[in-house]
Amino acid sequence: MGCGSSVETDPKQTMAMATRLWKEIEENRSGHLTKEELSAYFVDDSDIAKRLITAIDVDSDGFVTQNEWKTYWIRVASHAEANSTTDMDLKKIEAQIKAKKAERKASRRNSTSEEKKTKRKRLTEIGIDRNKDGMVTEAELRTALEKKNGGPVDDKLVRDMMATLDSNKDGNLTMQDLSEGR
Repeated sequence: MGCGSSVETDPKQTMAMATRLWKEIEENRSGHLTKEELSAYFVDDSDIAKRLITAIDVDSDGFVTQNEWKTYWIRVASHAEANSTTDMDLKKIEAQIKAKKAERKASRRNSTSEEKKTKRKRLTEIGIDRNKDGMVTEAELRTALEKKNGGPVDDKLVRDMMATLDSNKDGNLTMQDLSEGR
């Protein structure tokens, strides 16, 4: 990226990274970044946050507007701000973006797994899902209705309930089917 540094950064890549970074940090959609937001994002390297806020906040109001952000990164991309510190910061920033992305991906995976367990548990807790597989078959529904009714239930009633509640028409009821049926 100039000044004898070992990193040559494509301006388009730099701007794309800057855009991704803005979206990552500016989650509250206020239209500006604060020192606190930058520090929270770069929790492992507070020096980057300090250098960025100092370099980018040209009017020194304590906020980085999107315009200030873009202007700074345009200068970086055009090598006007190129130096070894900027190169190191870019490497750290790119590593931070990758780390945050991996954290979110792992979090989504874990939450999806937990959601499935919770849904399965709810069907089991209310006594409908007898085999605890997270799905209610027509036979399990019939058993639950007969228990609730205190005796046999009409076949047509069970079939009609399944047809009405089974939103994806796979022959089983899930918590998703029941929540979509609301």
